[in-house]
This record gives sequence, structure tokens and C-alpha cells, in this order.
Amino acid sequence: MKIFEFEQPEEKIGAEETQVANHFFGGEHHWYNTRNMQLRKMISKLRKLGWVPIGEGEFGVVFRNENKNYVLKVSKNPDPAYASYVKMIKDNPNEYFPKISDIRSMMVEDKEYYMYLIERLQTLNRESAYVVGSLLKWLSQGQSPNEIKNYLIKDDWRAIFDSIISNEELLRAILLIGNMAKKHKFRLDIHHENVMQREDGTIVITDPYVVA
Repeated sequence: MKIFEFEQPEEKIGAEETQVANHFFGGEHHWYNTRNMQLRKMISKLRKLGWVPIGEGEFGVVFRNENKNYVLKVSKNPDPAYASYVKMIKDNPNEYFPKISDIRSMMVEDKEYYMYLIERLQTLNRESAYVVGSLLKWLSQGQSPNEIKNYLIKDDWRAIFDSIISNEELLRAILLIGNMAKKHKFRLDIHHENVMQREDGTIVITDPYVVA
């Protein structure tokens, strides 16, 4: 089952990858076959298909395939915050949101698990990520840009701030993220691993929320 379709996906999640993940999502877990064991089996099987794990958090594992321009994100646990972010991306196109080519989902015991095919990005320097995170945090608290700038004590931070605040589309993306955090009571989780960039230097806010 899919939660929604992107109109013209550049690339789709393969049938083998879907089968491996669905087996993990819906697997029976006995004392001898724990969730963690199932997860390791899934990672091993995806590795054989060319997908190498590059990151793992509380809610999911991200895989990279050298032959693909996308990474594969697979739920470890239901993650309503990220699912809501993806829906917002669908409804509010913006170049500072990640491009998501394809999605799969599976309902297990009233819980929904997902697979996402997301554009492959590059790391962003920590200072730029810090300024983006600060803007999100303080704007969502109702503070004005001038007030926020006063908190940035380094000249480099202020220069980054000026470039962001003058970019209407990036500022719009930040405000959308902040508004959704307040609406759904998500906690903002912005750091250098959740703010990345494309090859041309465009900032991309990849995963801004966790459930409070």
C-alpha cells in the first residue's frame, strides 16, 4: 500500500527491496527471534542487493547504493513526525525540501511502517546547520529576525543568517516547518546531520522533527 503517489517518480523502490522490508515490518517476533535480530537480517539482505547502511537512528535506517542517486530510508519504528513532513513536502513544493522519488508503506497491528527513496545529498558545514536550526527554533517561538540576529555572536553566523533571511523561498520553508511543529506538537531536531546540501550548494532540510 502507498500513502500517496508522486506524479512522475524518477526512480522506484525495487520489488526485492520492498519484499525484504515488508518481511521485517510484518515479521513474527518470538523470544528467539527478536525485533533487533529481524532488523539485522533485513540489513544483511539489503546489503546483498547493494544497499549499505550509512545511518541509523531511533526510527529508521538509511542505506546508500553507489549505483543510485537516491538513498533508501526504512522504518525501524513507526515515525509519524517524518511521515507528516513528507506529506507537507508533497503539498508544499520547495527547493529546500528533499526530493522524494517513491514511498511504500505497510500497516502492522495498527502501526504504519514506511520505505522512502530520497535524493542523495552531501553534508553541510556545522555552522550553517546551526544557523538554520537557530532560525527554526526562535522563529517558531515568535521572535523577530532582528532579535534572532542579536543571539548570533560570530560574524560568520551573522553572514549566513543574512543570506538565509534574504532568501524568500528558504525562509518560507523554515516557516512552514516551524508552523507544522507547533500544529502537531513535534519537537524540532535540527543539527548538521538533518540539514544537508546538494552539489550546487543548495541547503536541504532533510528531517526536522521528532515526536515530543
